[in-house]
Amino acid sequence: MPAPNPTAQLKPGDKVRLTSGGAVMAVERVDRRVEHPYAQCAWMDARRRMQKAFVKLDALELLPPGETPP
Repeated sequence: MPAPNPTAQLKPGDKVRLTSGGAVMAVERVDRRVEHPYAQCAWMDARRRMQKAFVKLDALELLPPGETPP
């Protein structure tokens, strides 16, 4: 039996990061109605500018509540 996918329950406000690493992002919205579900994510870059991107759910990992990233 496959392990449950924590990103299947993503909702706005959740903190995520790419499975390959990188900045902590906030989920702004999730669209599961399409063939390849995705989340719209926002984060602050190194110059403190707001960035946004659409990321496929299978490329994200959900951060546990209260985890402080390095």
